[in-house]
Amino acid sequence: MLRFDLTPVKFKQANRVYRAPETMSEEECGSLYIFTDDQCTVSCWSLSLFQRLYILFTGRIWVHQLSGNIVYPTALSCEKSPFAEAEDGE
Repeated sequence: MLRFDLTPVKFKQANRVYRAPETMSEEECGSLYIFTDDQCTVSCWSLSLFQRLYILFTGRIWVHQLSGNIVYPTALSCEKSPFAEAEDGE
């Protein structure tokens, strides 16, 4: 089966990193750099050329969350940066 996993990206506003559990390898669960203000968490992901073409033709992105009975509020965006407004105003 082909995998279409997106790649997490380290970004300058990141103030925390989640690492793979000791029971998993880096290939199974890579590090995830995030920004958090303890109310909202933001991560950044990149896509390969093939992934971009796939999304162009299908228009779909799947979100997987490790939660059984709770679906946490989640938003996906493709803006330049969710931090751009604050950076422009500084």
